[in-house]
Amino acid sequence: MAAPTGNAAFLLLLLSACCAATLACDPSGAKFGYVGSVGPDHWGALSPNFTACAVGTNQSPIDIATAAAVCDPALQPLRRDYTVANATLVDNVFNIALRFDAGGGNVIVGGKQYRLKQMHWHSPSEHTVDGQRFPVELHMVHASDDGNVTVVATLYRFGRPDPFLSQVTYLLCHVFERSTLLRACCFAAHERTNGCSCRTSSPRSPPRAATPRRAPRCPPAS
Repeated sequence: MAAPTGNAAFLLLLLSACCAATLACDPSGAKFGYVGSVGPDHWGALSPNFTACAVGTNQSPIDIATAAAVCDPALQPLRRDYTVANATLVDNVFNIALRFDAGGGNVIVGGKQYRLKQMHWHSPSEHTVDGQRFPVELHMVHASDDGNVTVVATLYRFGRPDPFLSQVTYLLCHVFERSTLLRACCFAAHERTNGCSCRTSSPRSPPRAATPRRAPRCPPAS
């Protein structure tokens, strides 16, 4: 993923859903993953392009220690307003993505509107909670008019099937070319999530640039 313009805010949600570890590559061809010798602890040594992963002071992904999380009552709840919209389904080999040219809805963070640009899935999750890695992590990438980026991440646990993810899985079986147009409606994540954590961070995957700030935990999403 290319480095975002300006600060990137990262928000994590937790979702129960029915959901295989994969290796990803950056444009230079260096392989990285999320467990073992190619996991986040070793990213900085996998390629000269990944050095920021080792020396950065506020890198992603992180382990969210719930006992150390601080609730800031001044933070407003995450406001989401997603709509039915056309999207392009893309199998990038290292992740599955939906790209929105227009529509799709938005989130409001800190009083600023961020429009949904694309969403993609990673397996296993990039972030962990109290050391626990989850089967799947969804990233919903939003951008504001002034070029800042907010990513809303959803962590999946094994459970009853998620209708939206099931729809995407079904459509993947019918993608014969590199992309296909489909009509997508974002799932109602607020019905099955439990609060969120907020932070300012680097991009999630290498290569990455360090960023200087970190945001506290925020109230439950609405």
